[in-house]
Amino acid sequence: MLDHHGAGDFVPAAAAIKVPIASPEQLTVDLVAALRVLARIRSGGADMGKAGREFAEQHRWPEEARAMRRIYDRIQRDSDGER
Repeated sequence: MLDHHGAGDFVPAAAAIKVPIASPEQLTVDLVAALRVLARIRSGGADMGKAGREFAEQHRWPEEARAMRRIYDRIQRDSDGER
């Protein structure tokens, strides 16, 4: 994956080979190197795919909405307790 605009900060290392953005020439070299690493890892693709899917499933909108709801509920309880 391209490690660009903060994406690499969120995607776990087990789910991707993170390739930093540099010059177009360097990016090409780095992408080829990442693909070679992936090709050498016997089960790397399957393991990485599984980790990526697990990560993605935790960050779907329904899960994000439930997490935000828990935060808002906690803030509301804390606010009610201060009155």
